[in-house]
Amino acid sequence: MTWRRKQLWPFLALLAAGLVAQLLDPAAFKKPLTDTCPTDNADYTGQRHSPLSKINASNVNTLVLAWTHRFDLGPQSKSQQSVEGRRIKATPLLVKGVLYFSITDHIWAADARTGRELWHYEWPDNRAIHVANRGLGMYGDWLYYMTPDNYLLSLNAKDGKERWRKQVADVRKDWFSSIAPVIIGNHVITAAGNNNDIRS
Repeated sequence: MTWRRKQLWPFLALLAAGLVAQLLDPAAFKKPLTDTCPTDNADYTGQRHSPLSKINASNVNTLVLAWTHRFDLGPQSKSQQSVEGRRIKATPLLVKGVLYFSITDHIWAADARTGRELWHYEWPDNRAIHVANRGLGMYGDWLYYMTPDNYLLSLNAKDGKERWRKQVADVRKDWFSSIAPVIIGNHVITAAGNNNDIRS
């Protein structure tokens, strides 16, 4: 992807998170993974590697299915009918026994032990490209999500209620978003892409 200088304004959105974290201690980002997977890449190394050893080559063949759950997307709008956009393409976050995961226009929280849905958030119908969503960011009690039409959302992790939204780029100028926001310190870093910059 090629970026022109004039297109950099929506590329980087840095927003202060504000209050002291409660649900997810920011220190978890710097520790080896144990019972928490706080980012789309597992941790800041981006390796998506877990040092946990209870599951290994000698016992992996004994694993059994614990639960399944079909998450209802509700009626499809015309803009949400892309098959690719309705597939999970991101690593779920795991914090305090809760899984948080997303596709384009949808975010869920589920009990990691039972699969029971805790809440579901749906973004309104929009004209953006619905090709994928790469996941969520989290800081304290708050989740961060990029909508396909370029809004950075902040939700309460406990109930999925929207706290605020901030437009990062203009969908009418062919900008779209699928990236998982990254939390560094008390800042949220996100980006948008443009169809005009995709090489054929």
